[in-house]
Amino acid sequence: MNYSNMIEEKNLKKTFIIATLASTIIGTFTTSVNLYDRIGQQRRQKKLDEGQNKKIKELEAEIKAAEERGKNGGRRDDDRDDRRDDRRDDRRDYGRRDDDLQMSLHRGGPAIQQEYDRYFARLGQRFALGDTITQNQLQGQIIMLQGTVIKMLQEALETGRLDNIGKLYNASELARVGSISALQQQYQRLQQSKPIRPGLTLRHSSSVPTMRQLPAPESVTTENFELDTTGPLFCRYSRELIRLPRMPLPDSLVHGGPCFECGAVLPLGPGRVWKVAKEVVRDRISTPAYDEEVREERTYLLNNRFVVKCHRQNGGFACVLCYRFRDKDTLLESAKGLVRHVWQKHGVEDYDDVDITVVA
Repeated sequence: MNYSNMIEEKNLKKTFIIATLASTIIGTFTTSVNLYDRIGQQRRQKKLDEGQNKKIKELEAEIKAAEERGKNGGRRDDDRDDRRDDRRDDRRDYGRRDDDLQMSLHRGGPAIQQEYDRYFARLGQRFALGDTITQNQLQGQIIMLQGTVIKMLQEALETGRLDNIGKLYNASELARVGSISALQQQYQRLQQSKPIRPGLTLRHSSSVPTMRQLPAPESVTTENFELDTTGPLFCRYSRELIRLPRMPLPDSLVHGGPCFECGAVLPLGPGRVWKVAKEVVRDRISTPAYDEEVREERTYLLNNRFVVKCHRQNGGFACVLCYRFRDKDTLLESAKGLVRHVWQKHGVEDYDDVDITVVA
């Protein structure tokens, strides 16, 4: 017996315990999607098989309704119509909840995979090893997924009825959000236990503003917001986005989840952009008699990532364009105020940013 190989295999499994648990959760989501799809196929087949019976029942119902109207002197049976409307509303509501469940099951695995890959790319095997806190949290999500989602879907496959969609949806969402939160919290703990990288140091002294170092009043948008003059100018995650322009946003953050560094909830949404219209000089016509500028209006789009990399850990925002191009920083209360500031206080020469695009 090769004991050295056994020891090596045991250590390998221990090293990748978080990866194994995350993979199990992702695989469970994949299984749930497959079960859901089989249930859908089963329901479509059943609907097809019962099509003729349904038409017969509808015809019988129409005949019976006509007879009832005859007995009532031609008056419409309002109660029957109300009940029919209620049934129609119930079907629409069921369809919406069914669509929500399908979307939740389909996005659960990829969202967790994306979050794990992002942190593993930064910390490597140190993140894959993790700690007992994360192990327990992920194991809890596996138990809930298998004990609720998988069990209920298997029962639905056997009975042909998908009941309690709300419970299934809630369990799926809790497993996705809970797993991502566990990975985010582990990343925070590991980050706090190691020195800050040089790439995360602040650029200039006003990045940690004091009362004496705040920008001049005319360059600060307060919007009835009490400026926090303590702590760094940006959230640590914002600084990483500034430092790494190609680093994408996690799906959980775009869909309304909190920032994993500071807990801030930002006004984001899939594909959301903020529009800024600016008049620019397109050409200049110069003759001995006159000199004229040809101007046009251009629309610039600020995406989700721009807003995220401007947020502060203690609330509010700091303009990343001021941070890059000016000696003084600008602090703002809201994303709306940030966009208004970019529009009013910055020219298009400052819009050379990976997260600002121009359209004609």
